[in-house]
Amino acid sequence: MAYVPDIIPAEERARYAKGNMGKRVGFGARPAVLVVDMTRAFTEDRFPLGNTAAGAPCVAAIRALLDAARPLRVPVLYARYDAFAADAEWGRWLDKGTGAEPDSLYQGPT
Repeated sequence: MAYVPDIIPAEERARYAKGNMGKRVGFGARPAVLVVDMTRAFTEDRFPLGNTAAGAPCVAAIRALLDAARPLRVPVLYARYDAFAADAEWGRWLDKGTGAEPDSLYQGPT
């Protein structure tokens, strides 16, 4: 099985192994790095959905990956949140009780 960070619980690693997940497939001819959902809302305890204990190691691992990718000119792409101008544009998202605060969704410099 491929390398899996220690922050992934043993039970989850076992589930992936049982499902025959984690095989190496290579990077292909034109690899890129896609960073998804890395916001304070998920990585800092002060936010309702945040978890610093899990988030801080993820942020550090992503930083290391980006530091390795950029000198090799591997494209880095971010799937990021963009605030809606009007509440109506949120649709049902606000009804879910997101607990989002204005700075909870700030990605910050990378």
